[in-house]
Amino acid sequence: AVAVQRRQPLVTVQQVLHTKIEPGVVKYTAIFYYSVRYSGVRSLRVDVPTAIADKIRKETQKLRRSTISPVPEDVEDGYTAWSFAAETELLGSTQLQLTWEENIEELKIGSSRNVKLPRLIPKEVNRTQGQILVSKAEGIDIEPVGKPSGVRPIDPEQDVYSQAKKE
Repeated sequence: AVAVQRRQPLVTVQQVLHTKIEPGVVKYTAIFYYSVRYSGVRSLRVDVPTAIADKIRKETQKLRRSTISPVPEDVEDGYTAWSFAAETELLGSTQLQLTWEENIEELKIGSSRNVKLPRLIPKEVNRTQGQILVSKAEGIDIEPVGKPSGVRPIDPEQDVYSQAKKE
């Protein structure tokens, strides 16, 4: 005799937030590289800042987006919980891509603006890690405001996730 049990899913995600700063506009692309092993899941959850939720476009066609209702208890203030589901259970590798833009005032020579990098939070995962990639137009310089915490610099030639290099 043997005991048979379906294994719990193991969900890991690598997140890349690519911020492209151009004159008059900041373009954001958030890509989530999910890996679901052992058992499938019905949906993937990402909490997004409510302030930008209306601007975000889902670029991944095979996933349907819906707002989770009732609101889960673990949603941070100022965030909206979204669910992304496919026609069948999700198993293996899945990519979710979200894009949006933010208009900023045109920079005059010598002037500066603070650009806040939003935090999109994958939930109901076993392991998550992420990278922030910033690119800019030629006449623009970028510097962190204050002392960033919880991040470390990477070498863009060597350390960028292999999937993100293809994007």
